[in-house]
Formats: sequence, structure tokens, C-alpha cells
Amino acid sequence: MGRIAEYANTQNRVSASDLSSNRENHVLIEKLSRTIWAPPISGETTQTRWFFERSRGQYKNERIRFGITPSKRKQFDKQNPRSQMFTKESLAKYINSYEEFYNGKKLVIGPHIVVRGSQKNYAQFLNYNFSFKPDNIWFEDAIAKAILFSTAEKVYGVKPNSIGDMRYITVPYSLAWLGFKLDYKLDLYKIWKQQSLRDTLKTKLHEVMSKIEDYIKTKAPGSLYGEWAKKEECWNAIKNEGFNIDLVSLKADVENKSSEKRKK
Repeated sequence: MGRIAEYANTQNRVSASDLSSNRENHVLIEKLSRTIWAPPISGETTQTRWFFERSRGQYKNERIRFGITPSKRKQFDKQNPRSQMFTKESLAKYINSYEEFYNGKKLVIGPHIVVRGSQKNYAQFLNYNFSFKPDNIWFEDAIAKAILFSTAEKVYGVKPNSIGDMRYITVPYSLAWLGFKLDYKLDLYKIWKQQSLRDTLKTKLHEVMSKIEDYIKTKAPGSLYGEWAKKEECWNAIKNEGFNIDLVSLKADVENKSSEKRKK
């Protein structure tokens, strides 16, 4: 019944994400986000948290509750940067952009789903991502995917210096392509530890995004880029392309024995 309600409400303001706030896995992610401290970024000494907003307005309320003095608020902001606050919908976007998923022979998660919009993507995320209980390794990997996504958006840029005008399409497609071509062996633990991407990976992302955006604009029937990008055939065409992109330079960004050992 819950799943029917989620689908029925995907177009409404009170949507699937609102209805699912109290699901056990969301509660577990919230607990993980309040207890796991991220390593300080280069040049900083303060550890921070990635704040999961399980229900709307939680971040604002927690900030008020933390203390009314300016110094207390400043402390909260330093430990919980607004840029590291994420919602259920954004979590679904980060995870579904990284790795495709099949239910039997049917492709149910991929960048074409992400492009369809936050609620449709979130409904698929709920239905196919939570057959397990999230733990600290799952949480750290999820945050690495968040860093990957937000960095890709920055690398894509804003006008007039952006790659183009299809960021909402190009970013998820490029991350999905990169994940697929690297057999999903990108060292997420390394990204978590550094809280950032290596410059080599950023440069490669720019190349991938430029070529994928150009491909979609060239191949989309009738210049309907957005509509074609919502279709599975678009993703199938892109993942079978190599774009003459050499991924050898990313050797240091791929899992090694120590990162594999951590997962065991």
C-alpha cells in the first residue's frame, strides 16, 4: 500500500519523499549522519558532519536548538556546513547517478531515470536501493558519491563559462558512464578520506562531460535533448560509446587492495 501511495503522490507537493520520512532506513541514515565525522579537508583542522535532512526543515530546527548565541550558531555552522546538508531526493540523485541497476532483465535505475525529475527518481530509489540496512561503510560511500556529483556540477560550470546548457542531463550521464567504464571500482573510500577529488579526476570529468553533452546534442532526434535523455535507449547508446577517452590516468583513483580490504 505504501508503494502505491508513493507513486500516486509523485506529482504532488506532499510527495513520495514526505510520505517515506519515517522508514527505518531513513532513520538509520539520520543516526549515521549525526554520529559520523568526516575527515577535515586539506588545510583545515575541523571535522565536519554531512547532515541528512530526513524531514523538511530539520537542519534549520537543529541549528536553532543548538544555541541562540552567535558563537553557538557559528560553531554549528562550522561543524555542519550548509553545503553538506542533503535531502532524501538529493541522496537518491547521487546514488542513482553512479550505478545502474537491473531488476531481473529490466533496467530500473540509470541516469535516464535521474533526468526524469527528483520525485520519479526518488520513487525508483526507494523501491530498489533499500533491501539492506545502511551501515557506516554505506554512508561513507554515499557521501563520496555526493562529493563526486557536486564536484562534477562545479566542473561543468555556470554560464558564460559552462560546458553548455544541459547540466541536469550531462552530470548524471557522465558519472554513470564513468562508473560503468571503470566497472564501479572508483575508490570511494579515498574520496571520503580526502573529502574531495584529485585534480586528474576533475580534468577527466570535464572531458567526459564535454563529449557526452556534444553526443546527446548531435544524436537526439529533432533536438529534443531532454526528452531523449529520459529514455533508456539514450543511456544504452551512451554506455556503448568510448568517445576516444583514455581512462589510464585514473589508475590512482581506482580501488586497490587496502580499499577492498576495508569493505570486507
